[in-house]
Amino acid sequence: METVLYILLLTSIVPLLVLFLLPFGAFILSIFRNKPVNKNANFCPPVSVIVACFNEEAFIEDKVRSILAKENWIPGSELIVVSGGSTDRTNVILRQFEDREDVKLIILKDRTWKIDAVNLAVEKSQHDFLIFSDCRQKMKSGSIQKLLHNLSDPNVGTVTSSLCDSKNGQKGSFYRSVLNFMALKNSESSSSLNIFGALYAQRKSVFRKIPSNLLFDDLFVVVSTLTQNKRVIQESEAVIYDVEFDTYYQKERIRRLVRGLLIFLVDQSKLIRSLPKPVLCRFLMFKYLKLLMPFFILIACMISVILLSLERVEISNGLIPALIILTMALIFRKQLLLFIRINVQIFIAVLRFVIGFERSNEWRKLKTN
Repeated sequence: METVLYILLLTSIVPLLVLFLLPFGAFILSIFRNKPVNKNANFCPPVSVIVACFNEEAFIEDKVRSILAKENWIPGSELIVVSGGSTDRTNVILRQFEDREDVKLIILKDRTWKIDAVNLAVEKSQHDFLIFSDCRQKMKSGSIQKLLHNLSDPNVGTVTSSLCDSKNGQKGSFYRSVLNFMALKNSESSSSLNIFGALYAQRKSVFRKIPSNLLFDDLFVVVSTLTQNKRVIQESEAVIYDVEFDTYYQKERIRRLVRGLLIFLVDQSKLIRSLPKPVLCRFLMFKYLKLLMPFFILIACMISVILLSLERVEISNGLIPALIILTMALIFRKQLLLFIRINVQIFIAVLRFVIGFERSNEWRKLKTN
């Protein structure tokens, strides 16, 4: 009985170790399988910058002016803004730019989801290179040009920015720093498996119409790029700033993220399976193993309790390990509480999706402080 329990305990711990070791694996591969991108700092062709928005009166003017600023604007480019049924002052603000020849406004009366707005904007675009940007996040000056430099390499299909906190000295939080590190190292060896929808560049020839039944565009963009044998690269010098990680990932956002991942897995299974086998394994581990983490943790804890009861461990024998664990928990209590909170919400979201309570692909705008 105890042998079986130990085997189950080991089985539940191994996936957790794999998840935590992913950054280390990315680092090792970047050393032994380094594939530098043939970047050209003089490569800055005109682009079509696409912004899809809905009720963004607080951010839209700053975003448009930022894109049109001299340090970010590439001569000959166009800015396409799609307002999908905004009911606040977004459209009024946008109309102050309607006389500019390099700005194309598409103001829709009906509520239009971001994915449909993006697809429409790409249809209307006239350049061979596309820049996609969200409204809320600020970007470091020159980021658009830095993204484009990577597209001078014909093997690169999509380039994403790096994400940092708007506060915290404009550095990445621990979790974002780890994600950036992994993406950058994966980019050095092959391809990143992640893009930040707030700012990324793509060849128009690589763009594929995004299915409107998905919640997020980023998963489809990554997989559709890789299935065309093009690389996805993260650029460290193209930076966007957003609210802190622990502020951003609240209950509703975590649940929406999980729902989006599972909807993509179910609806785009054929596309996912078309990935090369090594890439498929990496993609599933990077994107979906974390959804199983709370279940593995729960199993490991339950088995550990059973084993302790079977072995009748003396309190004195477990005192020192318990004190060590308690001390570590106190030192890293903020990170621990965040870790627990996120995994509880992942656990709930996965169960709700599996049971069928929450499978909607409706995009509901969430408040971000």
